[in-house]
Amino acid sequence: MVMAKFEDLPLTNFPDSEDNWARMQDITASLLTIALQYNALWDAGDIDAANTLLENNPKLKSTIFNADKWNKLRDGLIALERYYLNDVQTFIERVAQSTIGINDNASDDEKVTNTYSANKIDQLTGYYSDSFNIETSDWSDDFIYTHEDASIGADDIIEVYFHSDSYTAVSKAQIRLISGSGAGNFQLKAKKLPIGTITVDFYKVVKING
Repeated sequence: MVMAKFEDLPLTNFPDSEDNWARMQDITASLLTIALQYNALWDAGDIDAANTLLENNPKLKSTIFNADKWNKLRDGLIALERYYLNDVQTFIERVAQSTIGINDNASDDEKVTNTYSANKIDQLTGYYSDSFNIETSDWSDDFIYTHEDASIGADDIIEVYFHSDSYTAVSKAQIRLISGSGAGNFQLKAKKLPIGTITVDFYKVVKING
């Protein structure tokens, strides 16, 4: 997986590829004479001749640390910093998805080597609420109870599970779930006002559209 190099940092190939800069070396006995000639030209102010001598002697050139080499280091360092600051999280996510095989729309063959995202798992298995009570005062005049939950979508499937101690009251009041009550809530309808408090152990929401 290749990331594009930075156009404003032309002296480095990172992160598109690894840099392959020449190694530096120390002055050796065999280079001493020509190094002294180079220094003499600089002392005399003959910069053109000094640069020509340097270009004609690659081994001597590898001993000189100059602006060109510093600028390569600069571009490489900034590219690395920028990559970690801005791109590394995206890169990690892309590698993780490629390695693990996250695919919410996998074909039958792909399902053997793919897994679903957390969002897709919520859609398939649903999420569960905490327990809560419905008091007699919570029912409307026409015996409707509305439970607000902003995460419920208009097309989601709701399953309500009552506590066993409430089974008798639920049965006598003939409480049922109203389908299609809209987004952000679900509604229960009773044939008559329930006697006492109704306890909901939890309700399950199966996400249909995300």
